[in-house]
Amino acid sequence: MSSEKLINDTARVYEIGYIIASSVPTEKVAEEKGRITALLEKAKANILGGEEPELRPLAYVIKKKVGPINEKYSEGFFGWTKFEANPEEMEALKKGLDAIETLVRYLLITTAKENTYIGKKIPAPVLNIPVLGDDKVVKEEVKEVVEGADSVVK
Repeated sequence: MSSEKLINDTARVYEIGYIIASSVPTEKVAEEKGRITALLEKAKANILGGEEPELRPLAYVIKKKVGPINEKYSEGFFGWTKFEANPEEMEALKKGLDAIETLVRYLLITTAKENTYIGKKIPAPVLNIPVLGDDKVVKEEVKEVVEGADSVVK
């Protein structure tokens, strides 16, 4: 999209992070992302960047009411898009996003135009540190030399 679509020069930079339900088949995720992109086009947004939705485990189970049923999601397709748009278009965009039933959750924020994306988190290495009272801890005898004594104290 080009910046000529912007109505006036009061445009701001926004970012939307979203989770598409894991119940959506993988081959249909691009179609669901297309629905979000269509809403951005309708809002005359200039897309600056983003990341394609990818299946990820969620930090906690999210409940969402879909019709009469409360669905529970422990994973979902997470993606994000950074764009520039006029503030007056945001209310209509939010209503459109709320109407997409396959969106488990989304977050729409204002941000900087500069690239602030650091990259994907790399999990920290797991350290096996023995814990006191753990049966797996190997007990070692510690010997101290007492100053002025010729013997070793256990």
